[in-house]
Amino acid sequence: MNSIIENINDSLSCLDGPKYKLDELEEYYEKLQDNKEFNVNLVGINSIKNWGYDKDFNFAHDSKKFFSIKRVKYNKIENGIIHQPDIGVLGVLATQIGGILHILVQFKEEPGNTNKAQLSPTIQATKSNYSKAHGGSLPPYWETFSSIPKDNFIVNSLQPEQGLRYWQKFNQNVIVETDFIEEIPGFKWMTLGQVLAFSKFDNSINSCLRSVLSLIPFNKEHENKKLSLELDDLLSKSKKQYRNYGTLHNNIEKFYSKESDSFKFFSEDDLFSIQGVEVNIKNREVPSWSQPVIMESKNLYYVLLRFLNKNSISYLWKITPEPGYVNGFVMGPSEIIKTEESNLSKIKSQLIKKYECYGNISKVHTINMSEEGGRFWRVSVPHIIIDVNAENTNLNNKDSLLVSKSDTNKLLSSQFMGMEARSIFLLSKSLENFYNE
Repeated sequence: MNSIIENINDSLSCLDGPKYKLDELEEYYEKLQDNKEFNVNLVGINSIKNWGYDKDFNFAHDSKKFFSIKRVKYNKIENGIIHQPDIGVLGVLATQIGGILHILVQFKEEPGNTNKAQLSPTIQATKSNYSKAHGGSLPPYWETFSSIPKDNFIVNSLQPEQGLRYWQKFNQNVIVETDFIEEIPGFKWMTLGQVLAFSKFDNSINSCLRSVLSLIPFNKEHENKKLSLELDDLLSKSKKQYRNYGTLHNNIEKFYSKESDSFKFFSEDDLFSIQGVEVNIKNREVPSWSQPVIMESKNLYYVLLRFLNKNSISYLWKITPEPGYVNGFVMGPSEIIKTEESNLSKIKSQLIKKYECYGNISKVHTINMSEEGGRFWRVSVPHIIIDVNAENTNLNNKDSLLVSKSDTNKLLSSQFMGMEARSIFLLSKSLENFYNE
């Protein structure tokens, strides 16, 4: 493990690598944003080809593949939720180039991206993709990826998707070492430092790649999986408290809005709708298709408090109950804000006022990254990371816990760290790399 950790740290510090300089990759990324052969149009639910109500009045594909939209109940609330029981694969190929660890990054276009191409895993596939249920070709590099022995795995971890939007959905997050493979168009070998440097570009690193890279064993602390007694106790109590938090049901017919030709799910705490998109794009397994997408009705903000004490960093993680999680909850960011307020400066001012009682707030960082464009329509989320200089701070309550970096790393290898938490943790890592703290 020592050699892998050393390779990872060398890769993190390498911005101009033996394969590409950082500015070459940035120029390539910028050119892809002008792709004229990628066209997406919003359409009504009834205009989505090969989709409709199944016999139980869930909204599904005619083939019974891909995913369906069902009904979920929790806390006296009824909403819609994506049901996709197959485990997806988020796979990243890694190799040594000039003695530096590189990963093979896909510059992937998705219909719901706020821009066009985003840095993505080498393989980002559902079972419907790699079993060719869509009638197209296999994802690029799939045969290479699926033939690599497990002894070559650096990361191999089953992780949950968002529990408000997916019902018990998991993806296998994998990083695997291989021999050097030639790039095909749309793929580039990049160092870890080069990937994290893209955090300066809004919505550049997709949520799937953020998830996988958050699991990298940056130090030896990953070798010991045992959690602290305090954290283990919080998780055990929460498993009892949120057991059977949500229940899955058929029939979403009552949520259909004829006026907008969409499904509208407007509960007290959660507002969103589902509409359709028609996609035309070259260089994909299938050049054209149509599908449902989630449209958030409020602005989202993810907030993470980092407590800096001499040479240590601790993170304030919060129990986040949501109906789609197997255990009814995960550890999420310090706060997830859903609001109609779109003024970021106003949100940050409110947060500073709220948290300044914890200690001296030395810096507030904002990094904008979007939700996965294959399911979400142009959802860009400011990740707000607040640095607090404080000693002997007792912030723990029944829902939140100040967690050391060591325990955070162990949490990441469990199934108790939510997608939002993994995302903001990785972006926090980019701050350690590129901002003099």
